Amino acid sequence: MDKKRRNILIIVIIVLLLIAILFSISILLSTNSNNDSTNNGYEIPDPSKDYCENNGYNYKIKNTVNGEKGICKFPDGSECDSWSYFCGCTNDSRYCARQYSPCDYDCK
Repeated sequence: MDKKRRNILIIVIIVLLLIAILFSISILLSTNSNNDSTNNGYEIPDPSKDYCENNGYNYKIKNTVNGEKGICKFPDGSECDSWSYFCGCTNDSRYCARQYSPCDYDCK
């Protein structure tokens, strides 16, 4: 009987180890698939955000009825659309009124 109990105990231990290994593998696979599905490890920079911040201003995102909109905020409290500032096609702020290289951005 002792040999039979020992064999059963060995089988139970092996089964528990297999369950633990399979559980660990499933957790690792689900964690990796969640990370990969968000951005596949790549992030495309927003040139208007970089331009705003590289000129020393604050960039923020506002939620609008049409979705998110990048805003460049200036020290005097004024702000304008980050793409308009990047393209130099706005005139509602002294900062935005500067003429920079034109681009194909619809300022309307």
